[in-house]
Amino acid sequence: MKYMLTYDLLESARNTQEWFGATARAMASYPAFALSLNPALPLIAAWGEVTERSFGRMISKP
Repeated sequence: MKYMLTYDLLESARNTQEWFGATARAMASYPAFALSLNPALPLIAAWGEVTERSFGRMISKP
């Protein structure tokens, strides 16, 4: 129980980053954005996929 505050803080950060990744991937793959020729949208979608997967696989134990 000594490190519970640190664990909660890191787990919150991990969940937040995973959520950011999922949100970026979902927003970048929205059909209305497919009409845009901006090359940043596929980059954001790829970043979101990698971020969501990497933070989803992270495990920290109290």
